[in-house]
Amino acid sequence: MTSNVAHINECLDGGNRECVMTELGIRFHEWFTNTCRPSSTTRPGAMCLICDINEYRKCVRELKSNLVNTLFDTLHSLCNLLLVKPENLDQVRSGEHLAALDSSILLNFIQLRSDYKSQKIASFLRGITA
Repeated sequence: MTSNVAHINECLDGGNRECVMTELGIRFHEWFTNTCRPSSTTRPGAMCLICDINEYRKCVRELKSNLVNTLFDTLHSLCNLLLVKPENLDQVRSGEHLAALDSSILLNFIQLRSDYKSQKIASFLRGITA
């Protein structure tokens, strides 16, 4: 991505550069969420996913787009829902990046946990309905 960003910076300026960088970041985010979203994940799998997202977050910082940074920060926060202890889910989901999300998005993501049924995680969630 670095060479693409450098090329865009050479060829464009001002609002054009900002629009291209934001569009590139949005499309990258869409690709990632549509392609790499697990159907179910274990704790080690979630840890790998968070590591990957951290690397992608470093890459998209080069785009200098607040919107794209927020998208990847929110994705990182969603992945934290796959790792935290069930009793801490309410605290994590009310954090900065997740508080404004629709509860159905949060629930769909939480249900990706491999321990969702076995740990009766639904009983730890307050105010989330499908």
